Amino acid sequence: DALCSTPYGFERYPQSLLIGHAMKVVLAAGLSECLSKCLTAPASLHTQCRSAMFFYETGECIINRERRSDWPELFIDGVQDQLVDYFENNCQDVHCFNGQLHWIRTEEYYINHEKDVIIESMSLEECKAVYWKARQFIRSEADFKWRVLREVLSTR
Repeated sequence: DALCSTPYGFERYPQSLLIGHAMKVVLAAGLSECLSKCLTAPASLHTQCRSAMFFYETGECIINRERRSDWPELFIDGVQDQLVDYFENNCQDVHCFNGQLHWIRTEEYYINHEKDVIIESMSLEECKAVYWKARQFIRSEADFKWRVLREVLSTR
């Protein structure tokens, strides 16, 4: 079973912090353990993990309930005095099945309307086929379904 239906589980922002939204601070033996704790936070820590920060020198894993896009004024990049990375949980809004991490995306990448693919004159069955084929590459199933439904309805 795949971890979740996104092409990567986390997006990494090196030398970055999100200030003021820590829900839990736990010790982790390494980065993989920290990210695993984030994925299993609802069951094991009884909190949501929308992002995490890992301090490599101390092993501190900070579980956050917010993302940098929620509080951009509290997101700090270019931290120089400590070795820390911020990770955004891309599995938060999709179904996760186990605690194994498959991918971590480390480059900047944003999904926006400029990357939309608009397919016109498509039947509902063709639309469903496109959805199931593209499902592994989308960030959020709800977002994809809304975009596809919007496009199908606009062509009718």
